Amino acid sequence: MWQIIGAGAIGCLWAANLKRIGEDVHLIMRRAAQSNALCYQDLQQQITEVAISCSASLKNDYDPILVCVKATQVEQAIVTQRTLISDKQPIILMHNGMGCAEKVAKLLPTNPIICATTANASY
Repeated sequence: MWQIIGAGAIGCLWAANLKRIGEDVHLIMRRAAQSNALCYQDLQQQITEVAISCSASLKNDYDPILVCVKATQVEQAIVTQRTLISDKQPIILMHNGMGCAEKVAKLLPTNPIICATTANASY
């Protein structure tokens, strides 16, 4: 299962695409969801609704965590979930900005930290 912190445009884009290829996804949001579904429109204008699991906290301490919040929110997002993150759980940072990986590495010194970016646009 993929756990995605951040239900903004990029977090939802990743969630929808992962669900589309058959992966299990859990979306971590600041507020309660109004729906347990994402409506996704691909480049061919095909609209698909996918069921999604979501809550305000991580579901387990072993699946990878994809962090899709703004660079200025990364540290707080990790701190908020810290007690639910295991020592070896992979953390994938997906945002624009610099310096976050170093801050996360200080908070989670034994976790694999992967820095990523996206060329995808979403709205």
